[in-house]
Amino acid sequence: MGNLHLVTGYAGQEHVTAVDHGAFNAALIGTGQFVLEKGKVFEAQVISNNQIRVFDGELMMQGRFVRLNPGTYVDLTIENGTQGMKRNDLIAARYTKNTGTGVEEVNLVVIKGTAAGSNPADPKYTEGDVASGEAVLNDFPLWRIPINGLNVGTPEMLFEPFFDSMRTLPGIREQVNQLDKKVDQYYERKEVFDDESKALFGLGSAAVPNDAFKFLGKHNQHWWSVLHSQAGTGFEEERTEITNDDVPYIWVVGEYETSRAISYAKEIKVNQADGTITLVNPKSLTINIATEADMAASIAAITALFPVYITGLYSNPDSIYYLPSASTVSDATDWYDTDATIRAYWEYNSDDGYTRHFYLNVEDRVPENKRSCLVTSRVYNIAQGATTYVQSLERNAYPDYAVTDGKVYRYLGIPFDNAVPAASVNVREYTGTGSTEKPVSLTFDRLPQFVLIASVNTDYGQREATAGTAMLFPAQGYSISFEGGNYAYFVPYALEVEGLTIKIANVMNTEGQKYIATAFI
Repeated sequence: MGNLHLVTGYAGQEHVTAVDHGAFNAALIGTGQFVLEKGKVFEAQVISNNQIRVFDGELMMQGRFVRLNPGTYVDLTIENGTQGMKRNDLIAARYTKNTGTGVEEVNLVVIKGTAAGSNPADPKYTEGDVASGEAVLNDFPLWRIPINGLNVGTPEMLFEPFFDSMRTLPGIREQVNQLDKKVDQYYERKEVFDDESKALFGLGSAAVPNDAFKFLGKHNQHWWSVLHSQAGTGFEEERTEITNDDVPYIWVVGEYETSRAISYAKEIKVNQADGTITLVNPKSLTINIATEADMAASIAAITALFPVYITGLYSNPDSIYYLPSASTVSDATDWYDTDATIRAYWEYNSDDGYTRHFYLNVEDRVPENKRSCLVTSRVYNIAQGATTYVQSLERNAYPDYAVTDGKVYRYLGIPFDNAVPAASVNVREYTGTGSTEKPVSLTFDRLPQFVLIASVNTDYGQREATAGTAMLFPAQGYSISFEGGNYAYFVPYALEVEGLTIKIANVMNTEGQKYIATAFI
């Protein structure tokens, strides 16, 4: 036998162990504990004050792959609470190993907490080294179950799904394939790279297809992944080009009006419950055509907005229309003398004198890239366990992390921004205030992955009871405490985070004590 272990090779005898396979998994995705974005992601549902149901999901525990089969669930018993008292129980995936037989198992268990009049602490749990094969017990907390008196509250998630398909190799390959197809299509149409696309990328002049860069431009927006724990349907935007086969014209300002206020926005939002479309952060623009000077000013104002979504038009005021970046406005009076998206002009005739016109031009002569579009929504099917993505120019368009109606939202950031910054370390020094009313605020350049805080002792013989803490963003901290000066244990606590700032109040905040915080970003 060689002096190396060829795990994926024939040896003439059984030689591949669970430890070998676990080590391979850990080398690929890390030695931590992760819930994978598959199935119902171990969704927890309160059945009664004594029963919690945990649905199917998959996880990695220090390289070991664990699953609750699709379509199945486990019911767990919660012990009765006490009237007037509060308690936190934990639901955890517990690894055990029989030291006699070597048999390993993972089961969902309830770790009962200790009742308190207020602010109950989470119960302690065991952290073992499964990756090395030495551990006989290890807990992976999944949910906190708050109990108030006799009532069980809403389960609180203690994990974040680890994968999203955009960051896996197959996902990246699919993105590249889609981009290749779009680039090929638009090169054939010989479209140009317009000002909107240049602005999205901050690039100079380049003869590159316009719509291909708009596709890439989505990656310069804020992204969220949406994991669907249940099969269903969704809604997406659909644009329909308008020609005179549909309607003769669409009045922006009524034929007998002198002005009209319309609403406009750079993007829309599609309600996934019913397909309703609304403008995102709409603004108002008054189209005034009372005088020729007013008309000229209104032409300049709307021209500056392209591309844009508009609504509130005299014709079909509830409909939303999209005017592409190549749109133009013409003040020519001759019906056959323009291929502009909008016609806006004064016209004189002997019967009515001067008449005013401001409408969407739906003649066939309008080129495809300049045609206005009616904006509606269409239905598409979503498979159970599928991950979709939503984007917005607005940072707060969707929650950073939440489970809503069977959907798990997770903020991914701006892909182009995420690809640029390298990992970094921020160091902050501070002096404790000793007051929860005046917590210490630490602000970082970007949201850290975790922060380590240690006290600076000027007297070697002095040591705080809490000598250090680790903060795992976005919601969980662990303080390292000493008991009797002989051994340490970890105590979890919730973090208070506002944007890029964390607040230090109850832990590592002794009055006058100096501390060093090291943030890994």
